[in-house]
Amino acid sequence: MTDHPSVNQWISRIDLKTFSVYLTALGILFVYGVIYALLNKPFFFFTAAIGTPLIVLIVTHPRLALYQYVFVLFIQYTVMRGVPVMLTDVSAGLVVIAAVLDVFLRDDRQERWPRLSLNYAFILVALFLAALFSYEPSRAVRPLFRVGFLLVTFLSIYRLTARVKPAQLVKLFFGLCVVHALVVLAPFIARGGAVRSFGFASIIYDELAMIALPIGVA
Repeated sequence: MTDHPSVNQWISRIDLKTFSVYLTALGILFVYGVIYALLNKPFFFFTAAIGTPLIVLIVTHPRLALYQYVFVLFIQYTVMRGVPVMLTDVSAGLVVIAAVLDVFLRDDRQERWPRLSLNYAFILVALFLAALFSYEPSRAVRPLFRVGFLLVTFLSIYRLTARVKPAQLVKLFFGLCVVHALVVLAPFIARGGAVRSFGFASIIYDELAMIALPIGVA
């Protein structure tokens, strides 16, 4: 079994002068982007410019990547309506990027695949066979991509849980679900049961609460 170079060895190979030039150039471009966004006031460019440092911070810290994913699970927001792309998809993408960086920057390698990944593989095979013999196979592209993305997200979370205790994520999920229950319950009580609210999570809160129930019982 071959030895992999450590992080210090990788850093020692970097030309610091060249790296500082690139870093300075990126800093200048970032400042220019913020100024451009402030002058022209397009909300998308302003958000992208301000969010870039936050994204870099998240993908370089596995703990933050997992915490923000659990937090965003309770916020159902459509980023792009045409595709569509949800905020949870963007959050999962950050987790995947963090896991990829962790693979390249860490010496340890996880050789064992989680058993649950076989379930995703069976679903992908079933979808592929159903599409192969269907009347319009092109309609299976989106479900195949969706399940494949879920598989990659699951493997990324499994990779990053080596840096964060799974019990902490479970407690965070349960705590957020309880706090969100107050947001859901408040308008229901205030209106005398005439209004049913789902809060920021929309109707998916039912599924999240059903997952939190056995956690609380346990």
